Amino acid sequence: MNPAPGQSPHIVTVHGFMGGKEDWEPVIDRIDFGISCTHVELPGHGQQAPITPDRDMMEVMMDAVCEAIPATRQRPLILAGYSMGGRILLHALAGRQLTCDGLVLVSVSEGLEHAEARNDRVRRDHTWADMLRTKGWDDFLDAWYGQPLFGGIGNVPGIMDRVRHRRKQLDPGVMADVVERMSPGHVPYTGTVLANLSVPVLALAGENDAAYTARIQRWEGLSPNIRAVIVDGCGHSLLEEQPNAVADAMRTWIKEMNG
Repeated sequence: MNPAPGQSPHIVTVHGFMGGKEDWEPVIDRIDFGISCTHVELPGHGQQAPITPDRDMMEVMMDAVCEAIPATRQRPLILAGYSMGGRILLHALAGRQLTCDGLVLVSVSEGLEHAEARNDRVRRDHTWADMLRTKGWDDFLDAWYGQPLFGGIGNVPGIMDRVRHRRKQLDPGVMADVVERMSPGHVPYTGTVLANLSVPVLALAGENDAAYTARIQRWEGLSPNIRAVIVDGCGHSLLEEQPNAVADAMRTWIKEMNG
C-alpha cells in the first residue's frame, strides 16, 4: 500500500556509538502530531548480543536496521540516525537498496574518501579501542568527550553524569570492538549516496562541532533535496544537549514535506 500524501510518518531511529534506543525518545516525544516510531537498538548495545568476530560488523548493523523497517508501509517512512547510526543508514540505503520517504542525519559523516585519511582514522580508532580495553571507562570517557567536536560537553555536570552512568552499563570490550571495526577507515565512503538521494534530507550539526557544520553546509551544494540546520550552543551530542531544537527542526521539515 502506498502512503497517502499528508499522512503523519512512521520514523525509524538509530542511535550512535555507545548509545541506546532511548537516545531518540526526548526528540520523538516532542515532535508529536500523530507520528509512530520504532527505536532500533544496535547489536552490542543495550540488551543486544555482541557481534561475533566472524561476522562483518557493518552487515550485522544493517541487518538490525532493515529488520525494523515495516514490511508493509501505510505511512511515509522517515529514517533518522545519529552519528554512527546515520552512517549505518547511508550504507543500508546504498548496499541493501533500502528506500524511505525522508532521511534525518544528526552529527553524521559520509566517511572518508582518500586512502591517507582512511589509514589515519584506522590507527586512531585502534588507539581508542586499546584505551578502552586497557584503561576502562573513566579514562576513556574523559578522553572521548574531551575531543573538540563535543564542544565542552564534558564540562556540563548534569549531562555528563547521565552519559557516564549509561555508558558504564555497556561492556567495554564490546564497545572497543565496535569503535575499531566500525571505523570510517574500514567501511566504504558514502558521499555519492548522499548526492544521488532523491528524497528530502535534513542534516543537523551543533555550532561547536566545526568539522560537521562545515560538512553539512557542503552537503547542501550536492543536492537541492538536502537541508542543513546548525543548532546553536552545542557540539556533536545534539540528542543529549539540544533534543528540543532537533525536534523543532524535524517537526518543521516534516510539515513542509506533508505540504
